[in-house]
Amino acid sequence: MRWAFVAIAAIACNAIVGIDEPTVVEPNADAPNVEANVESCLLNSDCSDESHVCVFEVCSPRCNKDRDCDEDEFCLTTEFGNRCVATSRARCDDTADCPTGSACFDGECRTDCRADEAACPAEQVCDANGACRSVPRVDGAGGGDGMGDGGTAGATNDGAGGGVDAPGGGSGGASGGEAGAGGAGTPQLECDDEGALRCVARAATGREVCRDGEWRAADPCSDGELCDTSADEPGTCAPIVPECVGRAPGASFCEGATRVTCGPDLVTASREECPSVQHCTLATGPECAACLPNEFACSGNTLEKCNEALTDFEVVAVCDEEPCNAEAGACTTFACAAAGERRCSGDRLEECNADRSGFELVEQCGAGLCDPVDLECDVCVAGSATCDDETTRAVCSADGRTSSAIDCGASTPICTGAGVCVECTDTAHCTPPSACYRASCNVGSGECEFTFLGTHTPCPGGYCTAAGECVECTQDAQCSGGSVCAAPACEGNRCTVRALPAGEPCVGSSGVCNENGTCVECVDRSDCSATDVCHDGECVPAQRVLGWPQATGGKTEVGRDRLVLKLLPVLTHKAKLLSFGIVGEQTGQSASFVLYAGNSANPTGEPLSVSTTALALMNGPASVNANPQIQLQPGVYYWIGFKVNADTMVRSQPGQNHEGPIVSNAYGDPFPNDPMAVSSTGALFAIYVTIEYQE
Repeated sequence: MRWAFVAIAAIACNAIVGIDEPTVVEPNADAPNVEANVESCLLNSDCSDESHVCVFEVCSPRCNKDRDCDEDEFCLTTEFGNRCVATSRARCDDTADCPTGSACFDGECRTDCRADEAACPAEQVCDANGACRSVPRVDGAGGGDGMGDGGTAGATNDGAGGGVDAPGGGSGGASGGEAGAGGAGTPQLECDDEGALRCVARAATGREVCRDGEWRAADPCSDGELCDTSADEPGTCAPIVPECVGRAPGASFCEGATRVTCGPDLVTASREECPSVQHCTLATGPECAACLPNEFACSGNTLEKCNEALTDFEVVAVCDEEPCNAEAGACTTFACAAAGERRCSGDRLEECNADRSGFELVEQCGAGLCDPVDLECDVCVAGSATCDDETTRAVCSADGRTSSAIDCGASTPICTGAGVCVECTDTAHCTPPSACYRASCNVGSGECEFTFLGTHTPCPGGYCTAAGECVECTQDAQCSGGSVCAAPACEGNRCTVRALPAGEPCVGSSGVCNENGTCVECVDRSDCSATDVCHDGECVPAQRVLGWPQATGGKTEVGRDRLVLKLLPVLTHKAKLLSFGIVGEQTGQSASFVLYAGNSANPTGEPLSVSTTALALMNGPASVNANPQIQLQPGVYYWIGFKVNADTMVRSQPGQNHEGPIVSNAYGDPFPNDPMAVSSTGALFAIYVTIEYQE
């Protein structure tokens, strides 16, 4: 009989891994051996921590999101709530089932969200196939402003390393990264219903609100409430069913003879009245046991006995010679099968008398404490637990004969009415990992939950990284100060002032910044119009006149066949020679023009350019094209000159700042090749050239 009870317990564990037959099924054959620091199991009772359940032969803790689990694990929905499972062990195929609430996708058990996208644990997303997939964690060491986001958690979102949107992970590098002090950040998934709310997971306090096309952290439910995923209005908070406090979603338990089953969010519960307390306490699911161990029934002359699963009767004998006797559990006319045989009749422990004429009372057991398996009066309901005080739980032994006081311990110091040690019973018990998390107590599970505020979200004294750290800044726009050519910037999560690169627009002013940090009109030709060039920070016309085309002073007479040359101002930028010009006053006369290179004292070498034709002199400026239109280089001394074929009156321009030596010698045609002597006559001749700057 004791083994029959163990088989029933095995069925309970099998239900967690999705197995209908009452045999313990191993995880995938390719799965590695259980790590040294992981507790293996076949039954829930094999787990030393009573908050753990047996999933894939490993004692698995509760979880709300992936970051509650070890690095190689993820949060999977089971009939006993969300549990941490290793990817390597959660393998499946067409012949291997997955825990209730999950299904087999691509050879791996994943939470099933085909019917409800909100079914996914927090920080998981429902993919196109209806499987809940984890948001990639981002290494918190990456840090930064995230997103990852890296966050996601650092996404994370959050994250350090990169945020998620990334924390915790990602919360950083955003996205950087997000991992760091709080795990992965809330995934910033798109939404289109502005202001809408949703639950982040089943039986959780966390909620998200649709803001600017993204799901962002919202205020969690108050203490004593959880988010109802089945509510007509999504994201609605509802009070936790008092009897379900400290219990897992879907957990079934007894209140006397009433079988109570908590809903998936712990805000609802179903109830069924069982025939007796024993029919409730020996049940393994939401339904009462259909019959009890050692209970018999007769169907005509067929003797039946309650099966090991306590779900129905099975045939044990057909009574041909003696009548079927359910009371005796045999084919007999006697009241019982054998003298001394015991049975439970409600709360009465009875024994068959010597002449087998009936059962006599051995002991009146406490309510629901007559043990139909061991046929004795128990002192407590086997395996049950209650609270001795706020920090100590009273646990009944597996045989129901003794009760032990067990201290809750440091990590879960509070005992709830369900006899479960929990981390918290209100938010005051929860300390967030940083100012970038909002703490809340999930009174249903008794666990602290921390909602990441989001990458770049304000926090006391600064803003949140995807890694979940509160720093001075995560974006340039969060900093102040600077000048027209020095912008405020966020570097290494601290505000500083960064000089703008040359060519960047000035801040709050027209123009661009130069390499010295000064706001100027231009730094190169691209900042000017098509007809201008940039010189010394100003846009100036590309075509310029060098010389004196507007001369109005006295007249200087130049003799026939004399070459007169004038030193041009030294250029500071490269230019192209376009034309020669002169201000003359001689009707019927003409002049030819020439350009030489040289030094500051005189021209040298061959002419660089000559006029295309002779220029007819007249009263006023006139010009003629150069041939060729050569490139003039900055820093080079250039001499321009003219030669007339008769005495010519040329206007002079005294008092100008372009003074230089005048060369006036007689030469025949063509222009000579040898250097010319310098003659200082004191005259300033009104001759000029038109150039076009190339840079």
